[in-house]
Amino acid sequence: MKIVISKCLSGERCLYHGYIATFAKLILEKLQKDNEIIPVCPEMEGGLPCPRPPTYSRAGVLVGGGRRDINEVFELGANKSLKKAGENIDLALLLEGSPSCDPIKGVFGKKLIRLGVNCLACKRGNGWEAKLQLILCNQAPPPRQPSFVQLNLLDQPVPQTDGD
Repeated sequence: MKIVISKCLSGERCLYHGYIATFAKLILEKLQKDNEIIPVCPEMEGGLPCPRPPTYSRAGVLVGGGRRDINEVFELGANKSLKKAGENIDLALLLEGSPSCDPIKGVFGKKLIRLGVNCLACKRGNGWEAKLQLILCNQAPPPRQPSFVQLNLLDQPVPQTDGD
């Protein structure tokens, strides 16, 4: 499978606060065995540094980093990331809540959805491994719409939630 993955999920230091995802090495090693992995960080591709101030959406406009409107930076980064990923993407593992990667709200994530790419949204918590394993073992079809699974990103306890 050709899998696009948010670079922060692959162990690269590119999360806005500069932390590294703690699970990254294990999952990337598993994925690289039988799949083509393409890690992308649309925010850094667009020219934002790491660490950087958080970005927020206000009335449909992305603001952050001391700038009023940084939509152009996110569009540029999303387009560069799409070019890097190429065609025929089977699956995308994207960081839920990211202003660039989130499949529902993110600039890059929404572009992948519009292209028909199967997206698996990942967030802090537990349970994401089982869903990914089913997809990789062909026991479950990849989701056509974003599937919200949970992902433990930092070495901090994460409150349990009811359901996905």
